[in-house]
Amino acid sequence: MYNVQSAPPHPRSVLKAIIMIHAALLVAQVLFAIASYAVGTKTKYFGAPSTQILYLIAVPLIAAVSFVASNLVFKLLVAKLTGKDTLAEKLVGYLSAVIVRLALLEGASLFGIVVSFITGNLLYLLIAGLLIFYFLMVRPTADKLESDLELTYDQKLEMEATDDSEVK
Repeated sequence: MYNVQSAPPHPRSVLKAIIMIHAALLVAQVLFAIASYAVGTKTKYFGAPSTQILYLIAVPLIAAVSFVASNLVFKLLVAKLTGKDTLAEKLVGYLSAVIVRLALLEGASLFGIVVSFITGNLLYLLIAGLLIFYFLMVRPTADKLESDLELTYDQKLEMEATDDSEVK
């Protein structure tokens, strides 16, 4: 077999990929919430009936655990990256850290949406909405990336450099 190594992707391409992944996951959650609300049971209510005690505990607990875990795991993964030498290594690791963070948040959000769909209780949709709002707040940007990875001056210049072969 041939061992062909390709050139590392341009830093701006990696950032665009991270932003596109975030946007796609965000849109999917919002569309799923809208669809489940529209198609869900005809009886919709907002409350805490005693017949749903399991859901009343599970949905907020999963949301809280996912919120904390997403931040904790993200910070742990990013902390490992600050010691890396090359920007390419940092960016690949950052992409993984962002995906893990977003997956934890999205999983809890989708769980809340599904429970709301099943029960007709809008309380769970509200919890999912709060997670979606936080999901929006952790939107990756170039500034956040530079700050999180503690990039050196040279690495920041490399991030800002344009690649002529890249289609804008």
